[in-house]
Amino acid sequence: GSGHSRLKCPAHIAAPCQPTMAAAGEGDAAAAPPVREATLLQLAIADALKPISHLEQAEEFDKLKFKVCTYFTKAGRSLEVASKSFIQLANDFADMAFGSIFTALGDKDWLVEVDFTVPFTAALRERFPKFANMSHFEKTAQDACDRAFDEKQSESVLWECVQMVSEQKQQRTKLYEAVNLARKTAKSSFSKNSLSTDGLETLMGGWIKNTVEQLKAATGGFPEQVVSAEVLTQFFNGIVAKNGLPRTVTAVFGAPPANWPYIQSTVAEAFNEAADDAAAALVGPSADERAAGLEAELGDRKLPPPKRSRGRAEGYGRAPPTGEQAKAWQDQISRMPARPYGISKKKW
Repeated sequence: GSGHSRLKCPAHIAAPCQPTMAAAGEGDAAAAPPVREATLLQLAIADALKPISHLEQAEEFDKLKFKVCTYFTKAGRSLEVASKSFIQLANDFADMAFGSIFTALGDKDWLVEVDFTVPFTAALRERFPKFANMSHFEKTAQDACDRAFDEKQSESVLWECVQMVSEQKQQRTKLYEAVNLARKTAKSSFSKNSLSTDGLETLMGGWIKNTVEQLKAATGGFPEQVVSAEVLTQFFNGIVAKNGLPRTVTAVFGAPPANWPYIQSTVAEAFNEAADDAAAALVGPSADERAAGLEAELGDRKLPPPKRSRGRAEGYGRAPPTGEQAKAWQDQISRMPARPYGISKKKW
């Protein structure tokens, strides 16, 4: 009556969808417990986790299926459906679901091998049934699932790598914020249509350069105050080693090699550019650059005329008098009567 498709729980799905109970007596059919049906979400989760079932004990694997099912069913309960579009709801739902999954299971190496597309789509359909018949429902669900999984996976790897490169909390925080923001910027500008030969370099190059730019902004132009070029190179190599690159990218272009030389060269280039910018800022612009900048700023407007400054005394700055002028001036002084002793200038 709920409108969701339900199938009988197959044999490979144990509790929680089919708990076991002791019968009242052998051959007593009335005492046998009713068989619970599994939802499409439970079936999808069991199928998605099946490839890694050998990595967990049977009892732990049953608990794992129950936990993952709980993470999906509890996600999105606080979302305001009326005020958001379906695309917004799908992305918010994905952030909540995969946030819980990576918080609880982020230390599992097999987590990146699980494809949660089908379970997520089933959970999204159960949470928002009124959107289930939309033409772009499947595409929206897949895009939201891929984006949220990649983000949570990258954030988990970034935080783990940050702990290993610095012991100071303030530096760890600055580095994590810079790298995470740079990752979002690089990913948003990256296109799957990039050439297969340089697709990974396009993504990683943008990520590294954006990181150095963020560090420059946080330190006034000196990224080495947070992390050195050598340590940042090790940091990005650690991200690659721990599968921190977006899975949607590596699925198309493959994974880069360990200790990728491109990382070292790009980090060195970014730090050299930062050093050049810092040196130019200390020297300041030349007179010609200042004049050119002033002309560009004024445009068609003209500079106001310079103000005349008063001289310090009459004749200040003039050429010295000639011999005849000096003799005439001395003659005029000699003819002036002398002021008597004791008479002030004012009275005289």
